[in-house]
Amino acid sequence: MEIVRGGRLEKGHPEEVARYTSSIKFDSYIVNEVIQINQAHVIALAKAGILAKEEAAKLLETLDKAREEIRLSPELEDVHMALENLVIEKLGIKLGGKIHVAKSRNDQVAAAIRMRLRSWLLQILSKILSLEEKLLEKAERHVGDIMPGYTHLQRAQPITIAHYLLAYYDAFARDFDRIIQCYRRVNLSPLGAAALAGTSFNISREYVAQLLGFDGLVENSVDAVSSRDFALEALSSLAILMVNVSRFAEEVVLWSTSEFNFVDVPEEHASTSSIMPQKKNPVTAEVMRARAGQVLGDLVSSISIMKALPLSYNLDMQELTPHLWSACEKVEETLMVLADLVEKIMFNVERLRDSMKGDFLTATELANMLFRKYGVSFREAHIAVGRVIKELLSVDRAFKASSSEIANLLSKELGIRVEPKDVREALNVKRFITTLKTGGSSSIKSVKNMLRRRRRALMELSKAVKLELEKLRASDDALKKAIAEFLRTS
Repeated sequence: MEIVRGGRLEKGHPEEVARYTSSIKFDSYIVNEVIQINQAHVIALAKAGILAKEEAAKLLETLDKAREEIRLSPELEDVHMALENLVIEKLGIKLGGKIHVAKSRNDQVAAAIRMRLRSWLLQILSKILSLEEKLLEKAERHVGDIMPGYTHLQRAQPITIAHYLLAYYDAFARDFDRIIQCYRRVNLSPLGAAALAGTSFNISREYVAQLLGFDGLVENSVDAVSSRDFALEALSSLAILMVNVSRFAEEVVLWSTSEFNFVDVPEEHASTSSIMPQKKNPVTAEVMRARAGQVLGDLVSSISIMKALPLSYNLDMQELTPHLWSACEKVEETLMVLADLVEKIMFNVERLRDSMKGDFLTATELANMLFRKYGVSFREAHIAVGRVIKELLSVDRAFKASSSEIANLLSKELGIRVEPKDVREALNVKRFITTLKTGGSSSIKSVKNMLRRRRRALMELSKAVKLELEKLRASDDALKKAIAEFLRTS
């Protein structure tokens, strides 16, 4: 029974056209939300006197059973028409046909997407917090363990493993901030906008929004049904998050090679070759890189869909939603797997420490020392140190040069006497970490302070997510209570 096409249009869609234009394949994600929207709408209609209490009660009883009975089929176009079709089959068109008064599929689908997305964003926020917890735990075990820091993929200066891990923690913390801010804009109700102009029935938009757990309204009715920038913002935040995931995954792949041997990938996140029995491939991290590319593709596709659409609603927008669900699924799964990888991955501490020998990773501190102790301008010191290192490398002495040899070469370059003791201290990798003064540096004191602050922040953020989850659960309970009370008094 094709309800909508039965009036203005006489011919039904052929099967291939029905499949092509239908959103049924992906509407399974929002079945529960669409039912809740209809339940809240029926209560609002009765509250406004548009439906008799007895009518509303029968509609609510039918909607309550719809989760088990609804049939999603392409010829019914979408979940909205499938639900209305079910209600009409059960109650007849004279009563069942009243369920759609004062609303449209346009405001209904926008609301359902927002409701499903807000739940998914909260799940993703919870997964980010779990990942950050694992990063903090790992960092706390490696506060004093030194490793080479890189720029241009060239060894640059010593840092600690904890400092390195906190860099990723902070990147994911910004992802958290972006998503929770996006959540505020997602959790607004478009219901009551109807097709685009609003409705002549005096229903309370605010009451419906309250029943469904929205924090407020998308006020302008045209904007309410035609905007998908909330989805684009969510996709953008998820894509940035996956870029950070991919960078971490890339380092796991790189550092697990024999050439680096900085980390040992746990067997649960590795695979072997079908032909080469010696192989241990970091397959989890490789898939993460690929999934990041897929989420970026979801964002680009969605922006491309929206970029030339006039106001207000266009069916093109239906093609955006599968990209949104795809991205949410990939991100949530990836964060779960990454948290487990972070927990189980092992840093080869000795290898990381030994890799810094002879690489002059504290050359900057050598130049700093010449400025502080000998009054040489930093640029002069920089040039002199660079020339000395170049000379040592040219004669294959970089790994063998003593402090006295380096001091003598610096003395010749600068025309002053440089003490070997000063050179030795400046080139000491462990001492370098203790000399760092600025907040946020890789000094043990700074790292410990950062760990304490982030541990406290993590607790507060966990409370914030828990509060939002409790609010949604409370709104679900309030809707159920309103339905039960309505049925009891009808």
